[in-house]
Amino acid sequence: MKRNICFLAALAIICLFSFSGAAQAAGGVALKETVTPVTNPAKWAVYPPSITVSTGSKHVACVAQKGKEFAVVVNGVAGPSYDSISQDSPAFAPKSGTVIYKARKGKKWHMVVGTKQQPGYEKIGLYSVSSDGKRVAYVAEEKGMQF
Repeated sequence: MKRNICFLAALAIICLFSFSGAAQAAGGVALKETVTPVTNPAKWAVYPPSITVSTGSKHVACVAQKGKEFAVVVNGVAGPSYDSISQDSPAFAPKSGTVIYKARKGKKWHMVVGTKQQPGYEKIGLYSVSSDGKRVAYVAEEKGMQF
Protein backbone atom coordinates (compact mmCIF):
# COMPACT_ATOMS: atom_id res chain seq x y z
CA MET A 1 0.00 0.00 0.00
CA LYS A 2 2.75 2.43 0.98
CA ARG A 3 4.62 1.62 -2.26
CA ASN A 4 1.49 2.37 -4.35
CA ILE A 5 1.00 5.73 -2.62
CA CYS A 6 4.65 6.66 -3.26
CA PHE A 7 4.29 5.65 -6.91
CA LEU A 8 1.17 7.78 -7.36
CA ALA A 9 2.80 10.75 -5.61
CA ALA A 10 5.81 10.48 -7.90
CA LEU A 11 3.48 10.18 -10.88
CA ALA A 12 1.68 13.38 -9.92
CA ILE A 13 4.99 15.23 -9.60
CA ILE A 14 6.13 13.94 -13.01
CA CYS A 15 2.84 15.02 -14.59
CA LEU A 16 2.97 18.46 -13.02
CA PHE A 17 6.56 19.29 -13.90
CA SER A 18 7.30 17.31 -17.07
CA PHE A 19 4.23 18.09 -19.14
CA SER A 20 0.78 19.57 -18.80
CA GLY A 21 -2.83 18.84 -19.27
CA ALA A 22 -6.25 20.20 -19.46
CA ALA A 23 -8.83 18.47 -21.57
CA GLN A 24 -11.67 19.52 -23.76
CA ALA A 25 -14.84 17.52 -23.61
CA ALA A 26 -16.03 15.77 -26.72
CA GLY A 27 -18.63 18.49 -27.11
CA GLY A 28 -15.90 21.11 -27.36
CA VAL A 29 -16.39 22.70 -23.94
CA ALA A 30 -13.08 23.30 -22.22
CA LEU A 31 -12.89 21.41 -18.95
CA LYS A 32 -10.37 23.94 -17.69
CA GLU A 33 -13.31 26.34 -17.29
CA THR A 34 -14.41 24.27 -14.31
CA VAL A 35 -11.00 23.01 -13.17
CA THR A 36 -8.15 25.30 -12.22
CA PRO A 37 -5.09 23.64 -13.73
CA VAL A 38 -1.80 23.51 -11.84
CA THR A 39 0.89 25.15 -13.91
CA ASN A 40 4.65 24.93 -14.00
CA PRO A 41 7.17 27.49 -15.28
CA ALA A 42 6.95 26.13 -18.85
CA LYS A 43 3.23 27.13 -18.97
CA TRP A 44 2.06 23.51 -19.22
CA ALA A 45 -0.97 22.52 -17.15
CA VAL A 46 -1.98 19.03 -16.11
CA TYR A 47 -5.60 17.92 -16.01
CA PRO A 48 -5.40 15.65 -12.93
CA PRO A 49 -8.55 13.53 -13.60
CA SER A 50 -6.97 12.38 -16.88
CA ILE A 51 -4.00 10.70 -15.18
CA THR A 52 -4.24 6.97 -15.77
CA VAL A 53 -1.93 4.06 -15.05
CA SER A 54 -1.79 0.86 -17.08
CA THR A 55 -2.48 -2.56 -15.64
CA GLY A 56 0.69 -3.64 -13.88
CA SER A 57 1.71 0.02 -13.41
CA LYS A 58 4.22 -0.08 -16.29
CA HIS A 59 2.86 2.97 -18.12
CA VAL A 60 1.31 6.28 -17.15
CA ALA A 61 -0.58 8.76 -19.33
CA CYS A 62 -2.45 12.03 -19.00
CA VAL A 63 -3.87 14.83 -21.13
CA ALA A 64 -1.63 17.86 -21.58
CA GLN A 65 -2.29 21.38 -22.82
CA LYS A 66 -0.07 24.21 -23.92
CA GLY A 67 -1.89 27.19 -25.34
CA LYS A 68 -4.62 25.88 -27.62
CA GLU A 69 -2.91 22.55 -28.27
CA PHE A 70 -3.75 19.30 -26.49
CA ALA A 71 -1.75 16.07 -26.40
CA VAL A 72 -1.70 12.77 -24.58
CA VAL A 73 1.56 12.23 -22.73
CA VAL A 74 2.67 8.62 -22.20
CA ASN A 75 5.61 7.91 -19.91
CA GLY A 76 6.70 11.55 -20.16
CA VAL A 77 6.61 11.71 -23.98
CA ALA A 78 3.97 13.92 -25.62
CA GLY A 79 2.11 12.57 -28.62
CA PRO A 80 0.84 14.62 -31.57
CA SER A 81 -1.08 17.85 -30.98
CA TYR A 82 -4.84 18.04 -31.37
CA ASP A 83 -7.54 20.70 -31.01
CA SER A 84 -9.33 18.64 -28.36
CA ILE A 85 -9.08 15.33 -26.53
CA SER A 86 -12.18 13.54 -25.26
CA GLN A 87 -12.78 13.67 -21.51
CA ASP A 88 -12.93 9.85 -21.36
CA SER A 89 -9.34 9.63 -22.59
CA PRO A 90 -6.71 8.28 -22.31
CA ALA A 91 -7.11 4.58 -21.55
CA PHE A 92 -4.84 1.55 -21.75
CA ALA A 93 -5.42 -1.87 -23.28
CA PRO A 94 -5.47 -4.29 -20.33
CA LYS A 95 -2.55 -6.59 -21.20
CA SER A 96 -0.45 -4.72 -23.76
CA GLY A 97 -0.40 -1.27 -22.20
CA THR A 98 -1.26 0.30 -25.57
CA VAL A 99 -2.70 3.78 -25.06
CA ILE A 100 -6.06 4.55 -26.68
CA TYR A 101 -7.85 7.89 -26.92
CA LYS A 102 -10.26 10.01 -28.96
CA ALA A 103 -8.93 13.31 -30.33
CA ARG A 104 -10.24 16.06 -32.59
CA LYS A 105 -8.25 17.80 -35.31
CA GLY A 106 -10.25 20.42 -37.15
CA LYS A 107 -13.82 19.13 -37.52
CA LYS A 108 -12.92 15.43 -37.41
CA TRP A 109 -12.60 13.08 -34.43
CA HIS A 110 -9.98 10.31 -34.58
CA MET A 111 -9.32 7.18 -32.53
CA VAL A 112 -5.64 7.03 -31.70
CA VAL A 113 -4.29 3.58 -30.88
CA GLY A 114 -0.71 3.65 -29.67
CA THR A 115 0.95 6.00 -32.14
CA LYS A 116 -1.48 5.33 -35.01
CA GLN A 117 -4.19 7.88 -35.78
CA GLN A 118 -7.26 6.27 -37.34
CA PRO A 119 -9.39 7.99 -40.05
CA GLY A 120 -11.44 11.01 -38.95
CA TYR A 121 -15.22 11.15 -38.52
CA GLU A 122 -17.78 13.77 -37.46
CA LYS A 123 -18.40 11.85 -34.22
CA ILE A 124 -16.90 8.90 -32.41
CA GLY A 125 -18.88 7.18 -29.68
CA LEU A 126 -18.16 4.31 -27.36
CA TYR A 127 -15.18 2.10 -27.99
CA SER A 128 -13.88 -1.25 -26.81
CA VAL A 129 -10.42 -2.70 -27.05
CA SER A 130 -9.27 -6.31 -27.11
CA SER A 131 -7.25 -7.42 -24.10
CA ASP A 132 -4.08 -7.68 -26.19
CA GLY A 133 -4.59 -4.14 -27.54
CA LYS A 134 -4.41 -5.26 -31.17
CA ARG A 135 -8.05 -4.56 -32.06
CA VAL A 136 -10.29 -1.60 -31.29
CA ALA A 137 -13.99 -1.43 -32.11
CA TYR A 138 -15.83 1.88 -31.99
CA VAL A 139 -18.98 3.59 -33.18
CA ALA A 140 -18.38 6.37 -35.72
CA GLU A 141 -20.78 8.78 -37.42
CA GLU A 142 -20.35 10.55 -40.75
CA LYS A 143 -23.07 12.42 -42.65
CA GLY A 144 -25.79 10.99 -40.40
CA MET A 145 -24.70 7.37 -40.92
CA GLN A 146 -23.39 5.31 -38.02
CA PHE A 147 -21.05 2.39 -38.46
